[in-house]
Amino acid sequence: MDTPVLSADSLWTGVGGALVALVGGAVYMRRKLSQDAAGRAGDRAEIDIIAKLSESLKNAQTRQTELETRADKAYEERNKLVEEKAELRGKNIYLEAQVDMLRAELDKLRGPPHGTGQ
Repeated sequence: MDTPVLSADSLWTGVGGALVALVGGAVYMRRKLSQDAAGRAGDRAEIDIIAKLSESLKNAQTRQTELETRADKAYEERNKLVEEKAELRGKNIYLEAQVDMLRAELDKLRGPPHGTGQ
């Protein structure tokens, strides 16, 4: 049996091949890890954006509720004032009618004007 003899060429070919494989593996791993890190950073950014948008939505809903409450109070006050105005208008009409009636009564009591010859 012949024992295989390692020649210098075959040794350097093996070492070169191993170095190429190591460098290629390192480049691949660096690229893969960097893509994973970028993906994780993107995922984290999306989570942060969602949290901020959720907080903004909650604040907007709170403001909307407060504004609706204020609007409801304003409508209630307006309706109350409209009712009061209608009531005052009715009282005014009644009082004007009373004044007209009292003037007519007063004119009857005074009788015809003096000095007209009647």
